[in-house]
Amino acid sequence: MPYSFSWIDPTEAFDPQFHCREDEQVFELDIRQREGGLAIAHVLIKNPKQGLLAKARKTYAMIAYNKELLFKGRVVAMPVQIEGEAVRLRFIAQPPDYHEQLQLLVEKLKQAPYWDELFVDEHSRSHPLEALEARSALYYCSRTTWQVSISDLFAGSVHIDLAGDYFRDSVQVSVGEAPLSSIQVELVAEWTQRGEGICDVTPQFMAQFPFGLINTFTGADLEAKWWKEGEKITGTSYWVAYSHLQEVTPPYTGVLNLYPKSSPKIWTAPEKDGQPPRQVRLKQHWYRAELHLGWSYTQKRQEVARFTLHHATQDLLAHTPRQRRLRLRLQNIVGETNRWRAQHRYTPGFRLVHNNRIYRCRVAHQSGDKFDSTKWIDLGPGVYSQPQAQRAGFFTTDRGQQAILHSLERARAHLAASARVITIKVCTEFDRLYGVTTDHHLTLQDDRLPGGKVTGKVIAYRIYAKGRGGKRFVEVTLGVSIGTGLATPKLLHKLDPTAYVSEDYGEPSWQVNKHEQLATPSGIVVNNWQDQSPQAGLLHCHGLRSGELIQAMEIYDGGNTQLNHLLKHQYPTSMNLKETLYEKPTEVALKLLDLSTTERLQHKIEVDVVGPWSGPRGIELG
Repeated sequence: MPYSFSWIDPTEAFDPQFHCREDEQVFELDIRQREGGLAIAHVLIKNPKQGLLAKARKTYAMIAYNKELLFKGRVVAMPVQIEGEAVRLRFIAQPPDYHEQLQLLVEKLKQAPYWDELFVDEHSRSHPLEALEARSALYYCSRTTWQVSISDLFAGSVHIDLAGDYFRDSVQVSVGEAPLSSIQVELVAEWTQRGEGICDVTPQFMAQFPFGLINTFTGADLEAKWWKEGEKITGTSYWVAYSHLQEVTPPYTGVLNLYPKSSPKIWTAPEKDGQPPRQVRLKQHWYRAELHLGWSYTQKRQEVARFTLHHATQDLLAHTPRQRRLRLRLQNIVGETNRWRAQHRYTPGFRLVHNNRIYRCRVAHQSGDKFDSTKWIDLGPGVYSQPQAQRAGFFTTDRGQQAILHSLERARAHLAASARVITIKVCTEFDRLYGVTTDHHLTLQDDRLPGGKVTGKVIAYRIYAKGRGGKRFVEVTLGVSIGTGLATPKLLHKLDPTAYVSEDYGEPSWQVNKHEQLATPSGIVVNNWQDQSPQAGLLHCHGLRSGELIQAMEIYDGGNTQLNHLLKHQYPTSMNLKETLYEKPTEVALKLLDLSTTERLQHKIEVDVVGPWSGPRGIELG
């Protein structure tokens, strides 16, 4: 009995001693599968004349040939055809846990550079096809083991050399659409650069004034004009976070008189007509100043990385070259910029990171000392990513580099999907190839074909047998790549260790790679683009120091200048000493770093790809 058919429970493992039985007599067997799909078996058996899903009946079956498992699957409720006393049943090789297996596989495939969550909307990240966007592969489910895996477009897990062992008159050749000659990719990242802080500018005062003290003869005026805490500095993104101006009594320095308490005697006009002029001393005030400035910066940014990946193929001559443009817009590159805080008011919809997971506020509440998960919706893994929000550029960071390498793999996957232009269909003896699957690639020889030999991936097959002695054959369809088999370009420069922008920026997302060339796992080599950093706007909002914020500090008419002015314009040159003094009131002016912004700053990066990519040389056309 070459064929056997047994009804089973889905958990049963194939045992030739037990399962090679004839629960149903098989009149005809037709198994088919296309790449990326599930195997389907149409089986012609005697009509059981009862519901296929009746409680007493099993709904899974094993079909074996020569004590080898050929197919295992689940029956479809309705027969697909009735032929006299026989019915044609349809079985699908789908395990009960197919979707669970598929989802587990999807999670395993989420590995850089073939996966990058920045390219996928958070609501689509569990979709199986998203995990294949950067891979030249499709999902595959074995019709016998029910194992779910992926199978490469060019080479399956098993190679079969069919040589000339097929029916020569069965060969059918067709040529499909021309392969892509190149793909132009535009990768767009958008974010709002944000930064804020409070900076102590007191050291600048200490450096500007002798002995760190402000001295003046117009103390009341200086106090009145001094910055007030909470005051916004007009026309800027600065405010006064802390301000303190205190008059002090400096130490006595003897004959050095470093801190005079009053001016020398100065002539002033008589108090009344007929009286002589007088000499007076004016009080000299000494102040110790403290000033902390708050600042904020908000700038919308767009960064565009562009490259062209060329496709090296053999020339078919009959086709017009095709090009494709691919515009990829990254998702939230900033990530989550809020951390959970105790004793803080939260409103519904607010997002934050806690213990490396992203949460969205479920109900309005005041947080306690410990995180209360009942008030939050868990959105999955995530990291706190404030540093990127502070940066002026993205693609020159380590994370941005990863995104570009991933986009290169996506571009390659598009080229790969177009490379199998030639389709060859052949038919062979049943016993020669009944174990074929879409996870195989075949080589066959035929002197009628260019080069006399072709190798291609099985993109479809049909396993057919009629009765015990009827017609039997296996038909396979091969997808043949017309690539040049171009060798992978080699890195021309030795890779240097990773460097950082500065010692202050120690978080991974601030890393900048100094390699002269980079390569993806599939062998695409690009010249580094690190010299294309943005130049417009505030280049970083991290740890700005007072020396950066204070561009200049001007002290107008300090005590010494005022004294010289008074001595020069004393009576009888000036009749009003007070008016003369207030011609030169002491003032302090700050020139601050310009934090003004525009509607949006755009920066473009050109990525230079070294050489084209090519698929395998499945056939020799030259």
